[in-house]
This record gives sequence, structure tokens and C-alpha cells, in this order.
Amino acid sequence: MKIRDNGNWVFQFGTNGPNNTNAWPSGTFIQNGNDVLTVSGTYNISFNRSTGAYNYASVLSNDAFAKGAFNVYPNPTINAWKFMSSADEIVGIEIFDILGKVVLSKNTSNVEVSVDASVLTNGVYLAKISSAKGFETIRIVKN
Repeated sequence: MKIRDNGNWVFQFGTNGPNNTNAWPSGTFIQNGNDVLTVSGTYNISFNRSTGAYNYASVLSNDAFAKGAFNVYPNPTINAWKFMSSADEIVGIEIFDILGKVVLSKNTSNVEVSVDASVLTNGVYLAKISSAKGFETIRIVKN
């Protein structure tokens, strides 16, 4: 990890400093008794360069929602898509065209929802399927 000093890359924390010394202030390699995170992901990091205190916080993290919880079939379709949830009720489905415009929207409270695609022109669409715990976007095709 590299952290710029005052928006300048000339002096970087986490690399060798002047005279080949480590540029991290003392104490920055341990946070609350734990080593620096080694788990991949996206984090917000707060860092006090004077004291060396830092903190990691997950970005857009929700452990209760598992990606891949929704399925759609048939895909591609001619007439309708059936959306299914393996865990929670689907509370809404929005269908977007390739330009990002909402072309269909449906509110529901079921684990299985059918969406009529016969009114759409042939092409590629994105379906945003929402539950109480999160949402997932799936690429869908109308033939």
C-alpha cells in the first residue's frame, strides 16, 4: 500500500524513505493488535501520518447478501423471463436498455417473478433484481 504525503508522490509512506529507511511512522504495522489487512477487496483507509494510526473500513460491504442469489430463464427469451431467488423475496425488478433507460419496472414480493418481454424490441438488456438485502444486475437478451 502506498499513501501520498500532501498529495505528492515524492515522499511515499510504505516505500523506502530517505537514506533507504522505511517511510512508515513507527507503530503503523499493527492496528488494534492485528497486522495490516491481507484480504483483497476495496477499503476506505484513514491514516494519521503524524501518529501512524490508521483504520480500514469495507466499502459497500454487505455480508448478508450473496451475489448470485438470483437466476433468470430462459435467457435469451422470446416472450417472458422468469426471475427466481434462492434466498429472499424479490421486491422489485427493473429492466434497462443498453443506454441505461428503464424500459420495464415491476414491484413484487415473491421468490419467483415472471416479466413479460413481448413489448420489448430484440436486443440486450440489464435486469436489476432487488431484495431486502441487496440487488444484483444480470444481463438478459430478448430475441
